[in-house]
Amino acid sequence: MRNILIGNGVTIQFGGKDYLNDRIIKRAINNVNTKRFNPALYPREARDWIIMLHSQIPSVLNGKYDRYVIHSNEKRSLESFKYRYSNFNKSKRNGVHHVGFEDYFLLHHLAYNKTGRPDRYQATGGLKRFFIDSIYNSGKIQEVHTKYPSAFVSYLREFDIVFTTNYDQNIEKAAKREVKYLHGSFHQLDEVYDPDSFRNKLSDRPSDKTPVVPGFEHLYSNALTSYSGEDKMFTLNQGRSANSGIEKSLNYIAANKEEGLNMLEDWKKADNKLINRVAEMIELAQYDKEHLFKEYSAISELSECEGELVILGLSPNNDTHLFDIINQNSKLTHITFYYFDPSEAEEAIKLFESKIVLCNKVIDFWENYE
Repeated sequence: MRNILIGNGVTIQFGGKDYLNDRIIKRAINNVNTKRFNPALYPREARDWIIMLHSQIPSVLNGKYDRYVIHSNEKRSLESFKYRYSNFNKSKRNGVHHVGFEDYFLLHHLAYNKTGRPDRYQATGGLKRFFIDSIYNSGKIQEVHTKYPSAFVSYLREFDIVFTTNYDQNIEKAAKREVKYLHGSFHQLDEVYDPDSFRNKLSDRPSDKTPVVPGFEHLYSNALTSYSGEDKMFTLNQGRSANSGIEKSLNYIAANKEEGLNMLEDWKKADNKLINRVAEMIELAQYDKEHLFKEYSAISELSECEGELVILGLSPNNDTHLFDIINQNSKLTHITFYYFDPSEAEEAIKLFESKIVLCNKVIDFWENYE
């Protein structure tokens, strides 16, 4: 089988500089400055917040935030941040827009670890929407496929499975075929906002409290962004983990009916709201096992696909969790990796130690599709 994994490099190739990191950050700031945003969906303070976070980078690099690291994942991410920005204080490229937008999520978490403020969840959601709105670019990103040459569209149709880390529907629209969205997409609502989801079958129905504002569906989507691959994988696996827990509880109740039902009643009466909610989930699942939490099946398919995988427009320095999944998939034997910088090729060869790896210059690839 032939498979392809497509990253943001393809969007940049046909959509231009508008989808480079620095443009995404500049546009996010400009959206607030020019009032081209909906303050009901994310506050203007999101702009001020990233400027404040940027001001803390020298302190982060000097180790003054080390003691605010809580999880091992944060520690590894902080070490990576320090390595990648080691020359930040000496470089002229040290403006707000010279920092990877996902790196601001790490700075954000460290700042909240330091202050202990209780509004972490809401603030993280606001920061996500601030950047996602900029990436969406008033919907222009969804039209990039109109610039695809017919030869490139034909190339996309050659593959058995197409994976992407992008949120847009360009490949789907151009090639008129199914695409596996590894990190969610603009057109898929997050379960919290989807009134038909299992989450909204529970009595607290969060979608009633936060109805989707027409025209801004992308800000309620399951498009995933975070400061590390590990954190992304945690989010991607949440649905599967929850469903597994529900299934185990149902099996226990089936095997120990009286004891299991008594346990469920105790959970329903508990003082802890989270335990109450778990009990409600189990009760709902007893009547409808087919419609539980949505699972990111694309990740499972990437870990099980066979044969050859072409990687186009994706750097090994981003989303290392995907490169780990690919490396651990014994059914994938051949990797064709298109690199922009020679250092990326060297890194890919190291990461795919168990595969036959062919590295080609992406600039040579695009010369065939001008």
